[in-house]
Amino acid sequence: MLVEVLTRTPDLTLARDEAVPITERGLNNGSHSMPASFSPGPRRALSDAAAADVDRALRSVEAAGR
Repeated sequence: MLVEVLTRTPDLTLARDEAVPITERGLNNGSHSMPASFSPGPRRALSDAAAADVDRALRSVEAAGR
């Protein structure tokens, strides 16, 4: 998914100075939020295979949260 997002938003710009860092310690590394901007393009419909992948991923996340 990340490859697709980055391919479709070539002008993606992160606002690193506005990032909210993770304040906990331990193995946490990164940000709670990282504002970004990009130029929107035309909407594209998902192929049947991509829609099935999204559905499968959402079900997996839901099952892990139980």
